[in-house]
Amino acid sequence: MATLLWRRRAVTSTLLAELLGVTRTNLSNQFHDGHRILGLHTIDVSPLPGSPARTLEQLKARLTPTTRAADQLRQ
Repeated sequence: MATLLWRRRAVTSTLLAELLGVTRTNLSNQFHDGHRILGLHTIDVSPLPGSPARTLEQLKARLTPTTRAADQLRQ
């Protein structure tokens, strides 16, 4: 999940590390593993437009429109 959020450019690695309670070094190692797994399965992850979120509030704002659209499709 962390790799997907980072590759989508939804969040900075600093904020993601803070949210997960790990160091950026540890997170970087996980990104490399995630990139390798996505590459092995030829999964392409498109970045979101705009700058990555640097705060939790920015992250919520970036992800909310997608969540609302998905909820509307389910109804």
